[in-house]
Amino acid sequence: MIENQNLKVLSLNKVKKDIYNVVINDTIYEFNEDTVLKYRLVKGKEIINLKEVLDYDNKIKYLAKIRNYVIKYPKSIYNLKEILISKYLDIDVNYIIDILIKEGFVDDKRYAKNKALSLISKKYGLNYVKNYLLYKEHISNDIVDEILESLDFNVDFNDLLNKLKKQKYDKQKAYNYLIRKGFNYNDFKDILNKIYS
Repeated sequence: MIENQNLKVLSLNKVKKDIYNVVINDTIYEFNEDTVLKYRLVKGKEIINLKEVLDYDNKIKYLAKIRNYVIKYPKSIYNLKEILISKYLDIDVNYIIDILIKEGFVDDKRYAKNKALSLISKKYGLNYVKNYLLYKEHISNDIVDEILESLDFNVDFNDLLNKLKKQKYDKQKAYNYLIRKGFNYNDFKDILNKIYS
């Protein structure tokens, strides 16, 4: 157990970007800059609760690395939690996620819209996009419904089916392709029957 009596910061030295060596009594601690600022760890400062300082530092130890990760590889909140839980055993994942949400680095609504637009640009239909967001990304049903209502899923089935026919797709293969892509049969059945008549 950490004894908190007569604990005082004796020195503070920046050792690398955002990392400080803080000498408290005769022990050197490596703290993140956020911890140093939050607890005002300056020379002569008395430390009332060292365990609290250490716990806080542990919570944010990987925050900068995780911020960079979500900028490069955006994720839904659910999937990001799963990744963090499997990768970092010693951090408070919910605390980190809450910080990232408040800072705007993680936002399921923005992520779902961007992912939906990406899938639409790859010629996927409403059903595929909805299932992808709900079951692969674990976005809430309310957000998915709101996003999908705001997007345009108009597809030129005439053009698409003509391309499929040129690629030697028969009627059944074209039907299977469009169903796999997440389109409703009622949306393309007339054009399918016309082109493959």
